[in-house]
This record gives sequence, C-alpha cells and structure tokens, in this order.
Amino acid sequence: MDLRARQSGYDKAVIKWCSDNQIEFREWNQFGVVRRLKDRDIWDKAWTELMKQPVLEAPGSVPFAGAIQGVAWRGIEPGATAADRCPDRQTGGSIRGEALLASFLERRCVGYQYNISSPNTAVRACSRLSPHIAYGTVSLREIYQQAKAAGIHRNTLPRKQKSLTSFRSRLHWHCHFIQKLEDEPELEFRAMHRELEGMKTGPNDSERLQRWQQGQTGWPLVDACMRSLQHTGWLNFRMRAMLMAVASYRCLTERQASAAITVATRMGQNRLQAS
Repeated sequence: MDLRARQSGYDKAVIKWCSDNQIEFREWNQFGVVRRLKDRDIWDKAWTELMKQPVLEAPGSVPFAGAIQGVAWRGIEPGATAADRCPDRQTGGSIRGEALLASFLERRCVGYQYNISSPNTAVRACSRLSPHIAYGTVSLREIYQQAKAAGIHRNTLPRKQKSLTSFRSRLHWHCHFIQKLEDEPELEFRAMHRELEGMKTGPNDSERLQRWQQGQTGWPLVDACMRSLQHTGWLNFRMRAMLMAVASYRCLTERQASAAITVATRMGQNRLQAS
C-alpha cells in the first residue's frame, strides 16, 4: 500500500471515529491545497476560486476556557527566557506580518523578479512573509488580494505591476508544490524522476550530514547560507534548494525517514519569534 492510500485510510478512520462519538469534524482549507484531490486538472481552478473569496474579518474576541487542569508545561515555562540560538529570527504576530506586507507592496516589491535569487539582494527583495503564511498570522488570500489590488491600481507604474504579477505567481507556486506532496507523499523518500534514483554518491555519511548542518562543508556558499539560516531563521528559495540538493546527493544515499527528519528540522528554523 502506498503512502497516499495509508494517509487516506488514517483520515477516514479519524472521521469515522468522530462520527461514532458524535464529534463534529471540520477540516479547514489553510492555503490553496485540496485534501484528497481526485483530479489534478481541477486544482488550478479551485486555487483561483479560493483566492477570490472574501477575507474573513478577525473576531472581536476569542473565548478562553482557562488552564487545563493536570497538564504540565513541557520545556520552557510561559514568560521564561532562554538563550536563543537564532538571535535574528523574525518577530511574529499579525501586526508585524501586516507591516511586512505593507512595506513590500509599497516599495520593496519593485524589481522582485530580478532580486529574489541572490542571497545578497533577497533579504530585502523577498516579501519575508513565508513564516507568517505558515503560521496563519497573515492569510495567503489576504496577501494575494492586496497584491492584485496594488498591481492593477491606476497609479501603479508598469515596472511595479510586473513585479507584483511575478509575486502573485510565486504565491501560486507555494500551494502548487505543497499540493504535489499532498498528492504524492512518497516523494519524501524517493526521487520525483525515477531514473535519478541511482545518482546517489555513496552510503549515508553521518559526518558529512553533521558538517552540512553546522555549515562546515568547506564549500563557501553552502556554509555561508547554512550559517545565515542558523542565525536568522530565514533563507531565500534558491539557496534553500541548493542546501537541500547538497544534503540529498552529497550526504545521503536513501531518503530514510530519520535523515529526512534531520534535514527538515534544520530547514524548519524558518519559524517566528513570539511578539
């Protein structure tokens, strides 16, 4: 049984359990990813329709039932501080996310398509909204609609229009590639193109993987990008792809689960600092 069939089986089991126990099951659509998609040809239309839907207003208040009795905090207690191994991590929260979006649409987006590849220019040229999208502090739909409105405004210059068109296409890419993993979860463990499975360089090498994680491979660009990631928690798309290519084809032979988790953990430092 392939991974998608097992995943579908787990989903159905949970839904059935909820039904048997009179528990309402709701599955919210966070991005433009369609769960259990039967026909990939309809995905693009579904994504576009979702992006056009009105943005929901934030609730005035969120009811809080209070602390759960008998549940102990794991790790750092609320309000406690600890040495941060990622000192320049982005600040979290919807206020900061909205400010980032505003500054991007106002001025930083100009030249977006030309400056997002280089790690030197991407720090400013990229929207820097990816962690906010991941955590839901700013919705993808809100970003798309504001970017489109700014792009078609009569006072927007052609250069800025082109940049925002390119940016909106990247929002589409974001969901497109997550949808690929949703449709084919086994891609975590095998090459998308089967003929490339034999291109690994040798047995899994834990020392190489450790050097990669620490930014000590001896390859200047690879090490600089990894150390920057560790310090800031952020890295642009091209450089992330390069780091993953190095990990996949120079450090590992098979995409075993343990190695995949190690890689994902390191790349997953793109998280937000509580505001």
